[in-house]
Amino acid sequence: MAADFKFISDPCSAASGLDHISKATTGHLNPNPVGDWLVLPENTAEVQVLDLNGKIVLATTGPGTSKLNVAPLQPGLYFVILKLHDQKQVAKMLKL
Repeated sequence: MAADFKFISDPCSAASGLDHISKATTGHLNPNPVGDWLVLPENTAEVQVLDLNGKIVLATTGPGTSKLNVAPLQPGLYFVILKLHDQKQVAKMLKL
C-alpha cells in the first residue's frame, strides 16, 4: 500500500493555517526580535498575536494604536495579524 506525502516548505505556516496568505500581504514589525513593546505601522486598526498553535494570546482594536505591550508573553515565536485599512497583513515576531 502506497502512501501520499506532501512536502511542506514552511512547517510553521502549515501548522498555523496561515499558509494561504500571499507574500504580498506579509508585514514587517519593528523591532523584531522584540522585548516589551512592539511598534505598529501607522493606521493599524486591529492587532492579533497568535502562538504557534493558532491561539490568540493578545489582541487589541481601535484606530491610532501605535504600540503594543507584549511584555506578558513568554519568549518564543508568534504570528502577528495586522488589520490596516481593508487589508490584513501577517508577520512573524520573535519575543525575547
